[in-house]
Amino acid sequence: MSPPDLRTLTDGDVQLSRIHPQDCVDLLEAVRASLTQLCTWQGWAHPDYSLDDAADYVASAWQTWSAGRGYDFAIRREGDPRILGMCSLNEMSPVRRSANLGYWVRTEVTGQGLATTAARLLARFGFERVGLRRISLFHAVGNGASGRVAEKVGFVREGRQRRVLRLHDSDHDAWSYALTSVDEIT
Repeated sequence: MSPPDLRTLTDGDVQLSRIHPQDCVDLLEAVRASLTQLCTWQGWAHPDYSLDDAADYVASAWQTWSAGRGYDFAIRREGDPRILGMCSLNEMSPVRRSANLGYWVRTEVTGQGLATTAARLLARFGFERVGLRRISLFHAVGNGASGRVAEKVGFVREGRQRRVLRLHDSDHDAWSYALTSVDEIT
């Protein structure tokens, strides 16, 4: 899969833009603003998350995009320059034309539909611009908010995967979801 020449997705309010090396400080601020919640559900989050961590992530995301192996977007609102979260298509399989979709939003904006809108925009991007046939999504069993986002977008829960997530030296079960190119994105 070759990388699409696209930098921004929007629904008129929520804007997804390709994460860029100049975003490192903004990303660090967004992560630190939600660190307690992120540490609960994201294996990469840790109490000492630093500018070096943000820069390493952004550099990796930039290279992955350029190689057509994944697409990482900063979530913003029109008129608000702050990063309000991140969403990505990752673990891409060119043979299966599939990927995994992930997201997180700042604690202060949870419950406002940002994750749902971002996931919806990203799923459409995956099917229409990248040519995917299947997008998977999974979250730790205790993370009900993530499951509600998936279901609002139209993902179908396929089952429970045992001990599939590694979060801070501990194994966790996860709910597995999928959306296919013939499903309706709601």
